[in-house]
Amino acid sequence: AGLHYELAWLFFHKLGQNYDQAHFFYERAWATEMTAVLGGAQPDYARLLADPERLRQLREIYKLDPVAIQRVDAAYGPLDWRLPQAHAIYWAAQGKPFAKAFDASRLDRMIFQSLGDAFKHGSLLTKLDEAEFTIGPNLELLPHVDAFYLETIHAYPTDDTMKTSHANFLKQAIVMLYQARRTAAATACLAELSTRYPADVKTNNLDAFVAEILANKAERRTPAH
Repeated sequence: AGLHYELAWLFFHKLGQNYDQAHFFYERAWATEMTAVLGGAQPDYARLLADPERLRQLREIYKLDPVAIQRVDAAYGPLDWRLPQAHAIYWAAQGKPFAKAFDASRLDRMIFQSLGDAFKHGSLLTKLDEAEFTIGPNLELLPHVDAFYLETIHAYPTDDTMKTSHANFLKQAIVMLYQARRTAAATACLAELSTRYPADVKTNNLDAFVAEILANKAERRTPAH
């Protein structure tokens, strides 16, 4: 389970975050290789499982199990398998049958962190042959992210950091959904935040809540004089 966690950590931090200055290079290179072997963001699983050469590459070169990929996608997706968040989730999920105690909790934490990041940065918006490598949100993941947070919080009822992480995710989701004009979804998230974490909600008015979040973010970015 420790090795699975380290693999998930590499995908989440070294490729998916700015932990390494060359992360855009790694991310593009990985997206190119995954496009070649999987055929795109969403594999055609029937064709993939019927293609001996692609199966050989997946299993021997990348150590990926196509059946497990399909299982992870069904549980948490649809994920964009060209991007590192999907592979962080994959390796964390693969490690869970072998994990106990601390290893189990950190694998679950890796899954909800990666799911949350995929919600924010989980869609490749440009073609790989274009100069720009542009990544955008995958807002369709909202139910899966929220459900896994709740599942994890139920599994670790004394770990308040998971509740804090969930509350922070809901705040970010409310703003992103509001900006995407998904008002009903944003309102539902605000209602959930207000119910589960009332100390984090000063107003149940969606417009006022988003304005407060954005104002606080702008204030934190303003240099002190």
